[in-house]
Amino acid sequence: MPRKVLSPPVDQYHRSIMRALASYILALSTATLCFSQEDSLSGLMRVSTVEALLVQDSTIGKSSGQRTELANGAALDVREATGTITILTADDIKASGARTLEEALNLVPGLSIGRDVDDLTGLFIRGQWAHEGKCLFMLNGMPLNESSFGTFALGVRVPMANISRIEVINGSGSLLHGGFAALGVINIITKDVADLEGTEFVASQSFSNGASALRQIQLYGSHRASAETELSYGVDLTLANRSNAVSSSSDGTPIHYGDSTFTNSMSGYFSLHRRRFKGQFYTSSTNNQVSDRTYDVEMRTVMLQGDQTLMQNSTARIALTGSYRFQLPWNVQNDSTWLYTAINTLDQRASLGADLIWTPSPKWTVRSRVSAFRDQSRFLNHTEGNAFNATGTDRLVALDAAWANEVTT
Repeated sequence: MPRKVLSPPVDQYHRSIMRALASYILALSTATLCFSQEDSLSGLMRVSTVEALLVQDSTIGKSSGQRTELANGAALDVREATGTITILTADDIKASGARTLEEALNLVPGLSIGRDVDDLTGLFIRGQWAHEGKCLFMLNGMPLNESSFGTFALGVRVPMANISRIEVINGSGSLLHGGFAALGVINIITKDVADLEGTEFVASQSFSNGASALRQIQLYGSHRASAETELSYGVDLTLANRSNAVSSSSDGTPIHYGDSTFTNSMSGYFSLHRRRFKGQFYTSSTNNQVSDRTYDVEMRTVMLQGDQTLMQNSTARIALTGSYRFQLPWNVQNDSTWLYTAINTLDQRASLGADLIWTPSPKWTVRSRVSAFRDQSRFLNHTEGNAFNATGTDRLVALDAAWANEVTT
């Protein structure tokens, strides 16, 4: 008996049914999987401990991969550190096209830039003006704020190409970092052998509004001199306007940003890391043109710092830190008017500190810090009447010591 063959229309009908059934099974499986995952996630969210959330499921709760010591001195994942901490990586800075520190900090939520006296720029933190002594700036842990006014004017003072990351505490950090940290802390960390092993040279020229703008030359690198010795360095030269934009004031007066953003900046950095010792040297000289005055403002810094870890194991660390800083803050140039030159000061600070960090369990961290400072300021111009109210002379010396303790869980 001959075999019966299905006609093409019936065959197509069966194939359509099979495709529809397969689609239904696939959709049902996907829905079941999603429901199971959602149920699993909902259960994890009800787990009471942060540690359980971080380790129970590989699909969520992973560590961020970014660690910081900024919050309490212990190396913690950013998600576990106390406070609101934001980290800008070198990739973040490069992707944004930021050329200066102020442009990079504009990327951090809660931070914004404002104009201060003599066309210098500072920070608003959560809407509050933080420029005068309310935000601590550090370079690899070395404090950059000058002693006279407590400021660190932004601009082109730190070469961006040599930055590994910028750590920001968007909130108070005074207990750990001192009085300048009342509203925030910003720690700028340069590249080391973990980021770059070798030497890089960068030269750039920018143009805006048909005129030359920022010109920069940067040389930086890191090398492993031996198994226990690492060297890092960086040199930056910057010249010209940060902006050539032109706008108008409320009365129609044209404002040329070229004369209020001109800068001439030089900086250098060197570090030696050997075993448990790290020594750093930083120098910076920045000259900014003032648009509505006849003078320029210079800010100069020379700083040395040494960190020695005396003892370190899995639960405790004891370290000593010593530093010396020499600064000329808000130094008026190219104008001999007494009103301006009389206030030029030279500030010096020597400090010594000791830290104990003890982690008896993953849930507890105990930190104790002892620090002492010697600040000296003197007027550069020996003009009659130049005297500090507290001393009646042209010199002022202040001694300070502090002991702080912190327990976190």
